[in-house]
Amino acid sequence: MSNTGLMPLPQATSWLKELKFYEREITSCERSLEEIVANARTPRDLILAEHFQNQFILQRYNLRRLKHQLKWLAQAPREAFQKLIGEVQFFIRLFKSLLQDFDHFMAPFFHLTALPKNNHPA
Repeated sequence: MSNTGLMPLPQATSWLKELKFYEREITSCERSLEEIVANARTPRDLILAEHFQNQFILQRYNLRRLKHQLKWLAQAPREAFQKLIGEVQFFIRLFKSLLQDFDHFMAPFFHLTALPKNNHPA
């Protein structure tokens, strides 16, 4: 594999689709968070809701930055693209952990059983 070759566009497209999936996940979580805030039982619930709201804002920003870089780097040397893929993979791991924490937080509000820590579908 040459470091000077260009990254095939299909691989960039695949990563962009995955990032769009996570963007939809954030939107879904934000909707759930609105319901939680409306039904918050304690001040701690509101504090945690604000924490998750801030995390979703931050992760949406990270997603947009990564999507922009992917589009640009799809035409860049393979080495630069591979570095960005590492960042995308890190984002995915971090976001899955955030989703697990959010599932545990919101489960009582929706009378759900939270998924086990390493069993989240995202």
